[in-house]
Amino acid sequence: MAVNQSSEALRRPLGALRLSFPVVVALSLVLGYVGFGQLLATNKEVSHRSVDLAYYSFQLFVLGADPFQSVPAPYPLLLEIARFSAPTATVYALIETARVLFSVELSRWRARRCRGHAIVCGDTRFADELTRRLQGQHTEVVEIRTQVDEFVTPGEPLRIIGDARDPTVLQAAGIEHADAVYACAQGSATNATIALAARRARSPNAGPVEVYSHIADPDLCATFQAAFLSRQELDGVRVDFFNINQIAARRLFDDDPLVPVAGRAPRVVVAGVTGFGLAAVVAAARSWRVSTHLTERLPLTLVGSGAGQALVDLAQRYPFLDQVCRLGSSELDLLQLLATGDAPDPPDRVLVCHRTEEHALKAAMAAERYWRTRVSSVVVRLERLGSALAAEQRDGTALLDDGSGVLRPFGVVAAACDPALIRQDLIERLAQVIHERYREGRRARGEWSPEDPSLAPWDRLAPPLREANRAQAEDIGRKLADVHCAISPRLSRDGDAVLSVADLELLARQEHERWCTEQERNGWRFDPVRSDERKLHPALRPWHALPEHFRQRCHDAVSELSDILADAGFRIVRG
Repeated sequence: MAVNQSSEALRRPLGALRLSFPVVVALSLVLGYVGFGQLLATNKEVSHRSVDLAYYSFQLFVLGADPFQSVPAPYPLLLEIARFSAPTATVYALIETARVLFSVELSRWRARRCRGHAIVCGDTRFADELTRRLQGQHTEVVEIRTQVDEFVTPGEPLRIIGDARDPTVLQAAGIEHADAVYACAQGSATNATIALAARRARSPNAGPVEVYSHIADPDLCATFQAAFLSRQELDGVRVDFFNINQIAARRLFDDDPLVPVAGRAPRVVVAGVTGFGLAAVVAAARSWRVSTHLTERLPLTLVGSGAGQALVDLAQRYPFLDQVCRLGSSELDLLQLLATGDAPDPPDRVLVCHRTEEHALKAAMAAERYWRTRVSSVVVRLERLGSALAAEQRDGTALLDDGSGVLRPFGVVAAACDPALIRQDLIERLAQVIHERYREGRRARGEWSPEDPSLAPWDRLAPPLREANRAQAEDIGRKLADVHCAISPRLSRDGDAVLSVADLELLARQEHERWCTEQERNGWRFDPVRSDERKLHPALRPWHALPEHFRQRCHDAVSELSDILADAGFRIVRG
């Protein structure tokens, strides 16, 4: 589907002039009809039948009328008004037509001339919210929509009307000079196709661009992410895939991490076997695992139809769940569970994730009343209603509770619409695990030093060191390909492909060479004594000259690849 037009040409403010145009046209016709009737009432030479009077009135819009050729002035007042108002309407229509035509071409030209902008594809609420967030960060945005929006408000971005799956539409949106493309359409297949079209739309000489494609189905998203991690060569187009439920769940527990309650692990109940509910289970486990207070497994109960099997499937994909959590389930809906009195011990935190907002709100309010004074937090997923309720709570006029703040609405779309989280979703998770494994390895070998900046916790790690971990995460697929392995979603408890001693030696050497190249590119040099201020490091030497303790760090990094990938739901396969 080729580009139809830029809707900027059609979306225009409802100003007074535009609103008055049909009124002027109608008034001109009426005044002309009456005025010509008055003029020709006593004139027998010019026909004044009703149909003729209507015809003369329409002629006013083309700057003339037949009676003016034979009847001299003066004319009736109504006709005088009509003979000026009608041409005025005609002139406005011509100006508006020219504006639309030139605006279409101007908009296309502006889109093609954009530099360093973001392209947001889709007609969804997520696409709308993402556009607002990007603009709030002072990023220029070009939207690709399939529907024309007739009206416009100040500050709205350029908009191209067309199908983003067509490379020519992406080219019209200026993909040649864009920094990022966000595929946020309704269907996962559509978004995946947009990502592929972006690769075809870029010319070989264009600069790099990052494409982020939303995949709603978590299994399909994992499959695409595995392909992203396994890619062996880059063509200037970096394609990544994300799931808004996973991002929102991570954001929820990043903002409000799990901590002990009265010296014990908090009891958590997740109600709703939905995409967001299952993502919340994994995010809660990760939050508790990184807690410095971790002394026991997290009691976590999933409530809803199919909860038992869902937990079995999750534990197969994420092996750390059984290690971190004491998982339980109930096949009853939360409302049914409360009504029967078979609810578990009063939880400390409840997360209601039903698909239907009305049902979710009713269940959350019932849970807050049922466990009143014993539950510290009831978070309920609400999208359309959530923003209004959150605003009420900020204003101190909460509708849902007595001001205790126990009941809290949470919008997945609003939480996930963070460009930084979208960009760092998968790689960020892997980078954090790599860093934690690195810290554990250094501690186990007796190499721990509180003054070493590379051993700081992730939330206090210096940005360059974070970026180094991300670079290591992005290189996993390339290294595995060199030993004839790939990355696959972990859909069962089947083990990873076994890496031989020779494989591990090759991978360790490659990791060291990658690290050296990266450090030298950033201005670091070899010196026997490390100095972060002067960018000197004793490990910047060839593999054959590398001391054993430095080699061991590289061996640790590659020997833990299976565990690192398992943390994100992947495994290593041979082939």
